Amino acid sequence: MEREDAMNGTNVLLVLLDDHAQWAAHCYGNSELRTPTLDYLADTGVKMENAFTPTPVCSPGRAALLTGRIASQHGIHDFLGGEYETRDGRPWLEDERTLAQILSDAGYVVGLSGKWHLGGSSEKQPGFDYWYQEAKYSPDRGHTALQRSALAWPHPWPGAPDSSRDPGVHTITDYAIDFLRTRDRQRPFFLIAGYIATHSPWIGHPERLVSAYRRCTFRDVPPDAMYPYGRPALESRFPSRQRPFEALAQYYAAVSVIDEQVGRLIDELDAQGCRSNTLVVYTSDHGLNMGHHGVWGKGNGTRPLNMLDESIRIPLIFNHPDTIFGGQVRNEMVTHCDTFQTILDHVPPPFAKPNEPFHMLVSNIDWNDYVGRVAVGKILGGEVKVGDNVWVLRNSGAKKTRCKITKVFEYSGLGTSESATGIAGNIVGISGFDDVDIGDTITANEADHPLPFTQIDP
Repeated sequence: MEREDAMNGTNVLLVLLDDHAQWAAHCYGNSELRTPTLDYLADTGVKMENAFTPTPVCSPGRAALLTGRIASQHGIHDFLGGEYETRDGRPWLEDERTLAQILSDAGYVVGLSGKWHLGGSSEKQPGFDYWYQEAKYSPDRGHTALQRSALAWPHPWPGAPDSSRDPGVHTITDYAIDFLRTRDRQRPFFLIAGYIATHSPWIGHPERLVSAYRRCTFRDVPPDAMYPYGRPALESRFPSRQRPFEALAQYYAAVSVIDEQVGRLIDELDAQGCRSNTLVVYTSDHGLNMGHHGVWGKGNGTRPLNMLDESIRIPLIFNHPDTIFGGQVRNEMVTHCDTFQTILDHVPPPFAKPNEPFHMLVSNIDWNDYVGRVAVGKILGGEVKVGDNVWVLRNSGAKKTRCKITKVFEYSGLGTSESATGIAGNIVGISGFDDVDIGDTITANEADHPLPFTQIDP
């Protein structure tokens, strides 16, 4: 195939798994799991040793990665399950700017193949050009064979694979490769490949892999007693806990079969000649306990909810040949909010501005125009616009200061505007006055009191 012009911009392939714990990969120290593709990506890329999900449940963890914000900001605090049709029908991220929207506005062609789980799954979501969404087929939840096909919602462009095929890892890869082959080659791409196989129920994975893993000792999973700080819930109450070795063999097989599918995607990038111009990010929405601490599942595997290390610790690998030095093992503590910003920082101009103050994607702002220190503050309420005299509540809480707003912009990086309504935590004001500090709170109402605000270092 024809080699692509690297000047079109950096492509991004985000491989986002469901329930893949960091401990369940050979490159992270598991002595019995076979994950040659992940090993290759880690050996030739950057492996983050201390990567965590902000919330160890599917939907809020995914929302954090795609918005760069935590659950109290994006508003999704638990998985969108139970009354699935009712909960999923709501566009939960309609007030957010996702990676898909930001990169689409920057000229990218954007696709999804696999799990979404953030509301509105049956319809193509804002920012996406190509949409194949797939949910988990679960016989133990009463899904029939007919319902199995209904759990997948394809909205690709013409010429895509047959949408009547059964959902699964191979179909997710087929649609992802279809996107890669039929996209507009004159534009960079952002593709999310969302694999689900590692999610419960841990049954029905390829026998050629399961049979081999049944011979394992599972020495990397400690035989812990029951979790002493709460009662078991959800997956901790599944029948699979009565056959732990079989459940582990199935889980290990799921990891390996996904590893094979990621290999198919890497091979396709190589065949298209765009591998050196593509950032590959491999990660998971959260971790998983498979008997660790007596728990099965993630944060909601117990009541009260847990933040066990196995629940929150995730694999996170960045790989970009000729751009990222390979063989790195980084020990910084990072979350999916950092994954969001790292992807944006990695995309070169004109699509993003890495290393700007506050690590935000902000267009049309020349920071050299400001006199004195640049300050960022939350707007508590009311409406503020350029030229307004407003109260600045000092980050220390010690005093209030009166100053004039010179620019207002949205936190999500949409650029400057003349005015903005005061939505706490969503809107940020910039002022170039010496008496305003980073972290101060901006309000049009003198009676307002400061809210807790974390210091942001430029």
